[in-house]
Amino acid sequence: MELAPFYYLDNFRALLDAVVAQYADLLRPEELGFATGFAALQPREQALMVRIYSRQGPLLRSDRLVYAELPDLPDLLESLAAKGWLLRNPATTREVLLSCLTRAELTAWCGAGTVGRRADRLASAQGETQDILARVPFVFIEPCHRPILRTFMDLFFGNRHQDLSTFVVSQLGHVRYPRYALDSHSRFFRDRAALEHFGVLAALREQVREIEEARFGNPGSSRQPPHGGQPRSETRDSTGAALLAIAHAIPDLPADDPLRPRADRLRNRIARQLERLDETSGALEVYAGSLGPPARERRARILFKRDDPSGCESLCQAMSEAPLDYSEEHFARHFLPRCQKKRGIKVTPPPVLSVPIRHLTLPGRPVEGLENGVARHLSGAGSDAFHLENWLFNALFGLLFWDCLYQPVRGAFMHPFQTRPADLFEAGFAARRRAAIEQVFHDLETEPHRLAAQVQETWQRCVGYANPFVGWLPEGDRLLQRALAHLPASHLSKVFRHLLGDLRNHASGFPDLLVLHGDGGYELIEIKGPGDQVRPNQAQWLDFFAREGIPAALLRVDWPP
Repeated sequence: MELAPFYYLDNFRALLDAVVAQYADLLRPEELGFATGFAALQPREQALMVRIYSRQGPLLRSDRLVYAELPDLPDLLESLAAKGWLLRNPATTREVLLSCLTRAELTAWCGAGTVGRRADRLASAQGETQDILARVPFVFIEPCHRPILRTFMDLFFGNRHQDLSTFVVSQLGHVRYPRYALDSHSRFFRDRAALEHFGVLAALREQVREIEEARFGNPGSSRQPPHGGQPRSETRDSTGAALLAIAHAIPDLPADDPLRPRADRLRNRIARQLERLDETSGALEVYAGSLGPPARERRARILFKRDDPSGCESLCQAMSEAPLDYSEEHFARHFLPRCQKKRGIKVTPPPVLSVPIRHLTLPGRPVEGLENGVARHLSGAGSDAFHLENWLFNALFGLLFWDCLYQPVRGAFMHPFQTRPADLFEAGFAARRRAAIEQVFHDLETEPHRLAAQVQETWQRCVGYANPFVGWLPEGDRLLQRALAHLPASHLSKVFRHLLGDLRNHASGFPDLLVLHGDGGYELIEIKGPGDQVRPNQAQWLDFFAREGIPAALLRVDWPP
């Protein structure tokens, strides 16, 4: 697909219009003036400003602004400067100007050395600011109104990782975003204070990132931090104090504020780094201010290490009685006996895996992969086995609860380029949509004969749209219809309620195979080859199936050496 020459201008206009339509009451006069002023520019002036805003760096070089659709660029630059939209050769420092020059240019125009690190060459460069400006054969450009543009981008996207390129991904057809309502009633930012809190959190996250990279290194970078990633003792205090200062600067937001989960994730991130610094008192303090997992789990682990089994036990009891997600429930169930044992209390060992365990010896290692090989082996004599793993139940869930996922809930959708609601993996996701979710369960449990038709209708209506649960496999709709002929609605209802208990952790770990029997029955089978162990997320599903009477088994497979 070929984009129109000025596609980026259309996208920018759409962003401005959407923000003004949703947030006019939040915008200050100078911000509204930015939108109206931009609209008053000539179309080609608008296009160049969008191109300039899309570039990085404090200053741009006019010789590097080359766009085929804008051949009259020098005249446009002069016109935009006269109208106050950009500055030509603005007041700046010598260091900023030098940073815009290449190695060869530093040597030719500033007499810099030709060897050594770039920092050494910059230090050897000659000439002050005016001397450099007089020597270079181009103009330095600084766009105006960048802070205002940042406000519009924040209001539109509600995050700092998306930008105007998101429009292009959609226009090229790389991602088809689902459709949902965007209106002022369900908007993400309630008032100006919320926008300011967003900016504060973004700035604090950046400070934490800089500390992490300096002290612990960036896992995604080949550059290693000093001291092999372990801060020396003389730097621990200053690093811990800096992290604590950032934690204290995090806004204390109400529990129902859409920004509260982001604030808590930042608290958890800071506390985890304090743990790495062995600043456990500070970590406990920061975790105590967080409402989001795994704050309580980490507090319990710290207390256990500090020989406080009573405090650890209290936290485990609280998590057991009112878990925020499955990870808390799972942790409490397995860690509580350790606390009690440390206090001298006799504990009953947790039950072993209660699903049937069977064994299968194949004539040799399957060339098509273990799961597919076992599926082929089990197919026949009236039964068919399919290697579906997480796809089956996730797809059925996504299709049946499609309208619940994309229901207009405050703070869930900020712009047209989301594949899922912003709060999908938060503890309050289901509670915010309780009525709609319970209606789906009511229909599923009272009218199971309509289930297959509902799944087929949603598949046909939504096929191709991005969804965090639905993978659009070729012939996937037919496979789902065949599975639904065997899966009781009562079983699906139990699976979906468990899935909703912790969408982040429960969306994986399903058994490898679905086996459909000729008598209308079915079985879910988890396959483990020689040396393979059942992972925690798989064990929790197998345990759940056993408790709920859903046919499942663990199949251990081997073959001759």
